[in-house]
Amino acid sequence: MTRAGFEAEVGRVLAEIPEPFQSRLEGVSVLIEERPTRDDFTSSGIRKGTLFGLFRGRALTASDEFAPPELPPQVVLFRSELEAAFPDESELKTEIRTTLL
Repeated sequence: MTRAGFEAEVGRVLAEIPEPFQSRLEGVSVLIEERPTRDDFTSSGIRKGTLFGLFRGRALTASDEFAPPELPPQVVLFRSELEAAFPDESELKTEIRTTLL
């Protein structure tokens, strides 16, 4: 799948999220990166080759008005990891949805 096709699929999945959840995603960026970094693996505790996506930031349920400011929350999809594990385009689309949701 081309990068443009991957981005379009991510956009389609995000557009299908029902409204009660859409409003909770305001302020959350969705990024597509090629591969996870060593820090991504370390912080997630997941071994190499199995990290398809990651949430970076403080969970909404962990809000603390006295905590120091952080970067805005992000959901990151790792394109190369997903494409390597799911070479079939139909399976890849399913996994993009699973990883985002």
